[in-house]
Amino acid sequence: MATKDYAKIIASSTLNDLIYNGPARPPVYGSIINTFAYGAWSASVNITYRFGYYFYRNSIQYGTASGLGGHSDYSLRWQKPGDEIGTSVPSVPIVGNAARDEFYKYSNVLVESGDHIRLQDINVSYELPLKKMAPNPIKRLQVYGYVSNLGIIWQKSKSKIDPDYQLTKAPMMVAFGFRTDL
Repeated sequence: MATKDYAKIIASSTLNDLIYNGPARPPVYGSIINTFAYGAWSASVNITYRFGYYFYRNSIQYGTASGLGGHSDYSLRWQKPGDEIGTSVPSVPIVGNAARDEFYKYSNVLVESGDHIRLQDINVSYELPLKKMAPNPIKRLQVYGYVSNLGIIWQKSKSKIDPDYQLTKAPMMVAFGFRTDL
């Protein structure tokens, strides 16, 4: 007989009841950096990758303030008999049930592959031709621009959720500056 006593289900679960999808931290990771140069100009591109790991994507939690309509999964919830064929998002409970929310939050349906390749950053620089200028104490002067967190190039998950920034968008950072040798 099916039960709705989620607290009892959680409390009585053993390791044999769990499904292991894989590690939460990527066992394979790294980056590829390539620098291109032409005359006084140079540009470097950094691509990072992480493979072989999994994460729980966020979903609806009815016991929170944002539970009713505060998550995009709300529109995918079970609403009428037969919806269970096309959704795994639970219905809105008549009475709040924290154990039910917790049960769903850590269910296998919310496990996603974290495998992805990211365009991490680009650096463009120009070295000023100081040798052509009048004598000065500066041996080298380079101006540069740097942009990071440019986005995911490829990911295994079909949900298109960024595994590194699930709740927010990765903050793009831009910097300009100069380097000098005296």
